[in-house]
Amino acid sequence: HSYGCALYQPGEYIFRAGTAGDCAFVIADGEVAVKHPGNEEIIDTMGAGEVFGELALLTDQVRSVDIVAKTDVRAMILEKSTFVEHLMAQPEIALKLLQSMGHRMKNLIDYCNR
Repeated sequence: HSYGCALYQPGEYIFRAGTAGDCAFVIADGEVAVKHPGNEEIIDTMGAGEVFGELALLTDQVRSVDIVAKTDVRAMILEKSTFVEHLMAQPEIALKLLQSMGHRMKNLIDYCNR
């Protein structure tokens, strides 16, 4: 397969804001918290089937949030080249990714408006 697999325990940081983004993650099992790096406030929660970490791959920028395991998490890890390959080869996956990013943007706007 073209992906790795990683296991995380509750409270474990999967990545922190400001770090380089060299891979994306697909949650196979469990839940993660998306946290604001300045105050540790939870912006969003993500679960099985959701993708995170892709924004840094698409923009070549550093990570913008902290991602922390809320439960035991099993995640597939996609290196940038594999991630881009999947998007190019399967437009339906690219569309789902855009929809997911749109939902997260809406959550972020709601968070900022609080």
